[in-house]
Amino acid sequence: MKLQKIITFALIISAYLVCWKVYGTLPETIPSHWNATGEVDGYVSRNMHFSLFLGLITVLPLLMQFIPKLDPKYKNIKTFEEDFGWFMVVLTGFILGLFLYINAYALGYTLPIQNFMIPALALLFFTIGYMLRRAKMNYSIGMLLPWTLNSEKNWDLTHRFASKTFMYGATILLLTLLLRKYAFTAFLLVLAIIVIAPIVYSYKLHKKGI
Repeated sequence: MKLQKIITFALIISAYLVCWKVYGTLPETIPSHWNATGEVDGYVSRNMHFSLFLGLITVLPLLMQFIPKLDPKYKNIKTFEEDFGWFMVVLTGFILGLFLYINAYALGYTLPIQNFMIPALALLFFTIGYMLRRAKMNYSIGMLLPWTLNSEKNWDLTHRFASKTFMYGATILLLTLLLRKYAFTAFLLVLAIIVIAPIVYSYKLHKKGI
């Protein structure tokens, strides 16, 4: 996992270098929210923009490294530590990518938001699916449902199912880009199915006594 930690750290440092490089060139107000049609409908101050992103990209990886170590089943997390490390790389890269996208947008490079968010989130969900395929029962990472936490067999079956749902679903998420102005609506629909399907599957296993 050492390599993943080095890459994550490099991505965090990159965010600070970007801040140092572009801070003075950005306007006083920065886009912060886009509506379903891809239009900006929210702004924050430049200082708030940098504070939020630098805080998020610094604190979140640290928390996600620290909290699992408090887990009573940390030994199970160690069994898929490598996959979790790559998830942390992709998550940190996603935050950095969004930071770069918003900076570029504020400078006038108006690439439609869905053209960034959909591929980026598809990659993130594929990585989650890849991680879930070997995830063992714990209280910090995975499909933390009443039924999965009550039965190791339910946990294992649900995570195998969720792994396929997330990985195959990520490909469908990417294809929603072809729908252009309906891309974001289709994306949200597919995303809901990806998330809800494993929950329903796990509950059905529970009803069968698994």
